[in-house]
Amino acid sequence: MADRLGFAVGDRFQMYFMKSDSNKPPSIMKYAVVGIFNSGFEELDKTYIIGDINHVQRLNKWSKDQVGGFEVFITNYNDLERLGDRVYAQTPSTLNSMTVKQKYATIFEWIPIFTTNIYGIIGIMILVGAY
Repeated sequence: MADRLGFAVGDRFQMYFMKSDSNKPPSIMKYAVVGIFNSGFEELDKTYIIGDINHVQRLNKWSKDQVGGFEVFITNYNDLERLGDRVYAQTPSTLNSMTVKQKYATIFEWIPIFTTNIYGIIGIMILVGAY
C-alpha cells in the first residue's frame, strides 16, 4: 500500500474520516509513517494499515474498553475449528466471529499447493543427486 500511495518512512499525511451526518465536515487526522511492513501476501498488504487503537476509539467516540475486533490466539492449530465454533457460539448475534482460515481462505488454499511442490522438488533433488 505504501508503494501505491508513494509513502516512505518519515512521510506525513492527512486522512479524512466522513461522519454519518453528511452535513458535518469530515474529521481530519494527521499521521506519520513510522514503518512499512511487508507480509509477503499482496492481499493483506494492499488492504490493511497498522495503527494505534486510540485513534480509532477517538474517531468513533468509543470508550477505552471498546474495540472493533479482537483476536484469540491458540497454541494448537488442530484445535482451530473446535475453538472457532466455541467462540462463535458465545458471541452475541449482533457480532460476528470467524477463524483465520475463514477470514483468509485464499491464503489457506495455497498452503497445500506449496506442500505438494516441496515434495516434488525434494524428489527431483534426490533423483539428480543419485545420478
